[in-house]
Amino acid sequence: GFTYHEAETPLELAVSMAFNYQKPVLGYGHLGGPGIEGPERAFTAEAEFFREYNDRYFTETENVADVAVVRTWPSMAYSISATQVPMLLMEQVLIQHKVPFDIIFDRQMDTIDRYKAVVLAGQESLSGEWVDRLAGYARNGGTVVFTGNTADYNQYRRRRSKNPLLALAGISAASAVTVKPLGKGKLVYIPGIVPGMAARQARRGTGDETDLGGPELSRKTGFPADLWVLPKNHLEIYQAIARNLRGGLSVATQAPLTTVMEVLNRKTSNETILHFVNFDEKRPVVPFAVRLRKQMDRKVG
Repeated sequence: GFTYHEAETPLELAVSMAFNYQKPVLGYGHLGGPGIEGPERAFTAEAEFFREYNDRYFTETENVADVAVVRTWPSMAYSISATQVPMLLMEQVLIQHKVPFDIIFDRQMDTIDRYKAVVLAGQESLSGEWVDRLAGYARNGGTVVFTGNTADYNQYRRRRSKNPLLALAGISAASAVTVKPLGKGKLVYIPGIVPGMAARQARRGTGDETDLGGPELSRKTGFPADLWVLPKNHLEIYQAIARNLRGGLSVATQAPLTTVMEVLNRKTSNETILHFVNFDEKRPVVPFAVRLRKQMDRKVG
């Protein structure tokens, strides 16, 4: 059958099981499971686990997401690596600190009410439509988190005379995380995302969160994956988000930062399923605490 990825190692197989979405196909079964063809993979303990529990844990599920991370087309198209750096590092914080999130684009603007917070990291070219939608979302109780130069430009990458999100927060600039109320919700401004490893994008001297110091990033290499490590201020970023979510996080855990998490609801069996994957293959994970908020309007067993 079709697979998204031919898992080569136990870790890759675990990631595939936890994060691949399996789509039901009439007359076939499910598409999207991990690749376990071939004797070197088919008879491993991990493959046996998948075959035994596939229907139980990995099908008919929907992911849980507290946060929407916005990628706007103008920001991603005009600035390329300049926008990728803060965006990817923000997503790295959410992944390792286990904040469940979805990535959304301009066409999903009308879906943001389903999330507890909307995060815009380095989305410098933001349309007036987005600004108005975010303002309404916050006034109705949502949390808008934005970083650095987000909304400095409009959708045509013309610099604004005044940043509209900072204006909504009633500030012109800030050197520290700033939280301001707006209606029933909040605006959370994070001045910058400080990379954990040195790198620099091709245009020098911008002085903002995309000017990283160190070897240049070219349009050909972009922002290489070996630099996708936690920012130096990752804990501050995590706390700024987690402490300002309406209703709090769906999951709070003491799992180490070397682990990642996926949260799934399975309505057919009235279950919420948590998957944890440990990326530190040299150190097995010791037991850790997990606190899960009720996800479905049914009796908890």
